[in-house]
Order: sequence, then structure tokens, then C-alpha cells
Amino acid sequence: EGFACMVMLDESHCSAHSYAKEGLMAIDIFTCGKTDPELVFEILKNKCPELKSADISVRIIERFIL
Repeated sequence: EGFACMVMLDESHCSAHSYAKEGLMAIDIFTCGKTDPELVFEILKNKCPELKSADISVRIIERFIL
């Protein structure tokens, strides 16, 4: 049981995958340009009260480093 969800934007995307039996959810926020993924996550937490009380770990992965 669970779900997967994706929101695609012009140069970015957010995806969420839930693993209900394990009580886990993985959220990926991929942004390009000047959009700050940490700000996107803060907005998401403010819109989803369930995330405010969750045990959250964040891993930031720099992409496309030349």
C-alpha cells in the first residue's frame, strides 16, 4: 500500500513516494535556476500539517557540478 505523486514544472519537479507499511515517505525536490529547494520544502511543510510533527531527515545532493 502507498502512493506515488509527481508535479512537473518548467525546469523542476517534486515527487513523493509513500511506503505505508513502513510508515515512510520519500520526497524529491529537483530545481533549476534560482529556485531554492529548501524554500519549496518549507512551503510544503506549511501546507501539510502532518509533516510538521514527522521525523524528517534532509539530504541535499548538488547536481550538475561542472
